[in-house]
Amino acid sequence: MKKNGNYYSLSTKVAISFSLLSSFIFSVSILALYFTLEYYIYHNNTNFLNNEINIIENIFKQHPDDASALKQEIIWEPGLSGSHYMARIFKSNGEVFLETPGMKKIMPAANINELLTQNHSLLRAPLKANHKYYRMMVKRLAINDKEEKFIVIQVAADITHEYHLLQFYKNYLLIMLAVGIILSSLLSYWMAQWLLKPLRQFIDKITTQSIDTLDKQIIIHPNSDEMHRLLTEFNGMLERIHREYQKIQRFSSDVAHELRTPLNNLLLIAEDYLATTSHQENSREIFHSIIDESNRLSKIIDQLLFITQADAMKVTLKKTTFPASEEIKKLIEYFGILAETNHIQLNVAGEATLVADRTLFSQALSNLLSNAIKYSPSGSVIEITIHSTKTGVHITVCDSGVGISATQLPYIFDRFYRVDESRNTSTGGYGLGLSIVKSIMDIHDGEIRVESELGKGSRFTLLFYY
Repeated sequence: MKKNGNYYSLSTKVAISFSLLSSFIFSVSILALYFTLEYYIYHNNTNFLNNEINIIENIFKQHPDDASALKQEIIWEPGLSGSHYMARIFKSNGEVFLETPGMKKIMPAANINELLTQNHSLLRAPLKANHKYYRMMVKRLAINDKEEKFIVIQVAADITHEYHLLQFYKNYLLIMLAVGIILSSLLSYWMAQWLLKPLRQFIDKITTQSIDTLDKQIIIHPNSDEMHRLLTEFNGMLERIHREYQKIQRFSSDVAHELRTPLNNLLLIAEDYLATTSHQENSREIFHSIIDESNRLSKIIDQLLFITQADAMKVTLKKTTFPASEEIKKLIEYFGILAETNHIQLNVAGEATLVADRTLFSQALSNLLSNAIKYSPSGSVIEITIHSTKTGVHITVCDSGVGISATQLPYIFDRFYRVDESRNTSTGGYGLGLSIVKSIMDIHDGEIRVESELGKGSRFTLLFYY
């Protein structure tokens, strides 16, 4: 038995369990077969002895003064071919009245009181005499109503053939039991090896997995539904880990790029300041630039901190009940000047009562409106729709801007992801706006959905569930 650390192998445990179970079932079956045969033989012997005693009893009752009928049954009948029994009759004083010839040598007369006391055990246990086996039954029979006079009938049947037959079957069944246990153990070991072969292959495969092979699925041939489910779920987990690992790699690259840009700007400003002959003339403008870049860095860090806290569910929600249109109209008023500058019209329709964190709701919708205004053409209309359903409140922001391609849609909520691959920050964004919106919806146990077509605009829907 192999042992790994403090644990025995699963195949060993399964093999032992199967072997014990099959051995138990086989043993019970063998014992049941043996005891059934033994009971059948015992039952036949008992019926035969009872029948002989009843015959002798009936003869005695019908012919109490005629001994010839008794002699026929006790003396002459056992001597006929095929008869295998002996009989004896005791008087009430213990003397032998009549017995089968030769019975005295095989089975000497005993005390009748002891015979009557031992009747049950004599019937159960075979008696051995002259290399033969007998089963005996004793019965007391009253002669008068007062039972002062009685006789004791003793009948013994030769069961040598049945005894040897039973012993033969017992030895044969014991051999079958031993062979069966050995075969069942071997079969159990083979079954355990076969059943657990995919699991061993699975373990061998996962021990070779590394960070560089996360994109490679484990391929084995499962032989059970459970193994197939384990393989499917594990490969799905590998895919999710690989996807998240790629996000982390991309996130790290994006963070480095986003933080490097303002830092480089600060460095250039400082170097330019030192290279200027007249520090006094440009110092005010230079320090304004330093403050702007520092504010930009601070804003990026604040947004990253918020997303990190939201992911860890450490943002405290201050839910209140308020009309959704009320907060939306405030945002329209806030973005009104920017929208007018770009000749964009903002419309709101619908009404619903919302239970949410008012500040976070405002921030999420503000990010959506800001993006919609940035990427919508001059003269277009941005529609904000409020719709109440049985499951919750749906708030939709629909624009007719540049749209997003189908290949980019799965990544728009990733941190620092921009549809514009050039990472141009001229629009004033850092690629964190939609990530923040998704984090806000997640901590509200809500959802954000997007539908978009390149060149035709986008439709973002915030779903606040009841």
